[in-house]
Amino acid sequence: MTEKIDAALQRKTGLPAEKIREFREIYSLVDVDHNGAISPDELMALTELMNMGATPEEVRQIVSEIDTSGTGNVQFEDFVRALSQVPKVSYSKDDVIQAFSVLAGKNAPADTILMSQLEDALMKYDEGMTLEAAREVSSKAEMRSNRNTINYRELVELMMSESKN
Repeated sequence: MTEKIDAALQRKTGLPAEKIREFREIYSLVDVDHNGAISPDELMALTELMNMGATPEEVRQIVSEIDTSGTGNVQFEDFVRALSQVPKVSYSKDDVIQAFSVLAGKNAPADTILMSQLEDALMKYDEGMTLEAAREVSSKAEMRSNRNTINYRELVELMMSESKN
């Protein structure tokens, strides 16, 4: 039965089977009484365990936002949907340029970052990005004459213009 539900969720969400299995393992750890639903009390216990400082009202609010069945509990499908949603983040070009500046460090020449620093950051902050994918992204940036640095201001211009298309 679990396999059929997981396969249906995989088709519905587009998530790989491994990610669904991973979510199921986490879900079963939180569903302490193993009744197939995460109650507000179980979620509260998790927030306490993680020292998150959530209040019972905040936990009830979280459950009500996630619970699509109206049971007052979090069903597995709701759990998967909540964990797999990517929040919309609004940031400006200046915000991204500032982030690159921090990654590049104080001693870097103006508006440049080492290719290796960029690739490391892409893999670190974009969960699951491979070195090959990071190199593909970095190869789109105009490289400086020494071939080891990238003009991140130009890269941001390229990235932000492509994301609007």
